[in-house]
Amino acid sequence: MDLAERAGLILDFARVLYVNGQATDRIIAAVDSLGRTLGVEAKLIARWGELTLHAWDATGSMTVQRWAQHERHPASHRQSWLRLSAA
Repeated sequence: MDLAERAGLILDFARVLYVNGQATDRIIAAVDSLGRTLGVEAKLIARWGELTLHAWDATGSMTVQRWAQHERHPASHRQSWLRLSAA
C-alpha cells in the first residue's frame, strides 16, 4: 500500500467518524493512532464540513482534502489529491 492509499484510508476513516458526530479531538487522536499503525505520520485539520489530512512517510508527503458531508449530498464525493513532495 503506497502513501496515497494509506492517506486515503486514514481520511475515509476520519470522515466516517466526522459524519457520525464524533468529537473533533477524538477524531484527531484516532487519525494519529491509525496513521502510526500504518507507518504514516498524519495531521488532520477539520473545518466546517471539510477534512484535510497532511500525511508523510519515508517516501514523501502529501495533502488530501475531502468534503465531509453525508453520503446523500453530491459534494461529499468531491476530493482533491495534491502530492507535495517525494523522496
